[in-house]
Amino acid sequence: SDGGGTLLVDNSGRSASVAAGVATLVPPALTNLAIGHVLIRSSGCLAIGNGQWLRVGGTWSNSASFSGGSGSTVVFTDSASTSTVYGNTTFDGLECSTPGKNVRFQANSTNHVLASLTLAGNALSNIVLRSITTNVAWKLQVDPIVLQSVSRVDVMDSDARPGTAVAALYSINSGNNSNWVFAVVGQTNTWTGTSDSEWGNSTNWTLGRIPMPSDDKTI
Repeated sequence: SDGGGTLLVDNSGRSASVAAGVATLVPPALTNLAIGHVLIRSSGCLAIGNGQWLRVGGTWSNSASFSGGSGSTVVFTDSASTSTVYGNTTFDGLECSTPGKNVRFQANSTNHVLASLTLAGNALSNIVLRSITTNVAWKLQVDPIVLQSVSRVDVMDSDARPGTAVAALYSINSGNNSNWVFAVVGQTNTWTGTSDSEWGNSTNWTLGRIPMPSDDKTI
């Protein structure tokens, strides 16, 4: 179930990092921790380990440091609450699979995804992604190796440059989006290898995005 309360990580301005051994670590036994809000500030450092999941129903505010181990995922939950995301954060995995969920991102801040991106509403209710400041872009940087599963989202004011294009199926382009591809089922996506040999590089494909399960793929 969705959790409550606030996880506050505050190091009173003193330097903290995983490398230096000064960080707030989520215990390994807590593989699927659910919390209401996460606030990281004053040189604090929050770390979750390999394969751990951190479920957040409300605010994510990172003005200091966050470290996610390999296979870790931050998941936004609770459709009854709008999640507001502040600061620049690098996630190994980022997910929202709660239909009807609203997530608002701080303008000009970057959310960098290294391994997996899952944004999935359903046929009855999209996930709504917005900037806190209308007409000023929130930034999403997706690495070429990221496994994408994006469908049933309503997106506005998102700049996904300079990463690989985000391919969204059955989704709504509400305007002012860059490097998003709102895909159509059953298209043919042909490999060109124009840029390099990286499968996840969107510029290597004729549709300007990586293949989706619904595509006919030609290599």
